[in-house]
Amino acid sequence: MKFTKLTLFTLTALSSTVAVRARDNPKNTIVWNTLTETLPRPVSDMTATLIPGHKSGDDDVVLIAGGCSSEKGNEKFDEDFFCTEVTKEMYSFNVKKKTFTKMADMPEARYRHAAVAIYGKLYIVGGRDVDDNFVTPINVYDPSTNEWSRVRILPDQYRVSDNAALTYEGKLYVVGGYGAEYVAQTFMIKIDLDTQGISTKASMITPRGDANAVSYQIPDRRL
Repeated sequence: MKFTKLTLFTLTALSSTVAVRARDNPKNTIVWNTLTETLPRPVSDMTATLIPGHKSGDDDVVLIAGGCSSEKGNEKFDEDFFCTEVTKEMYSFNVKKKTFTKMADMPEARYRHAAVAIYGKLYIVGGRDVDDNFVTPINVYDPSTNEWSRVRILPDQYRVSDNAALTYEGKLYVVGGYGAEYVAQTFMIKIDLDTQGISTKASMITPRGDANAVSYQIPDRRL
């Protein structure tokens, strides 16, 4: 029987996996396990993105990028919560070997950002720095060279954190999140990674911060 596994990383530096039985199993059993391996350092508000390998899953990795690296996590100041230490570090977790490897640092420290894998590369967009300023560069990481490069800068009207990022037909989409003064956003933009051009798409009906999104292609089927 086939299993799908999801690896989760938390502020406590614990690593967990969940095994979900194949959809044709009537029991749909979900089993959680805590790994003996732990994150190299506690972190929250980071991204964890699966980069599929090329050897039937033997070299699948999860890239854990940035985040709040303060051991206290987000702390309350007056009526708001902030992180006093933000990291630019990135680690690769080998799903089969269950090992962590330090990779090249991101160009900028950021947390509360979004990440998405597109054609084997990792794209980082949005987020804030330790002073609560927006981090506007969109950066891309190439696992084959362990190098970062810049795609473009987010225009002022699309500066955002706590946003979602997804891909469709090789394009990068940025959706929702918090703008200035933590006002939830409705916008969705499409970024052409070849030309770096930005086009506006239909806005969401409801403003959403702390947004997440995923693209899924439904297989063709007869009704």
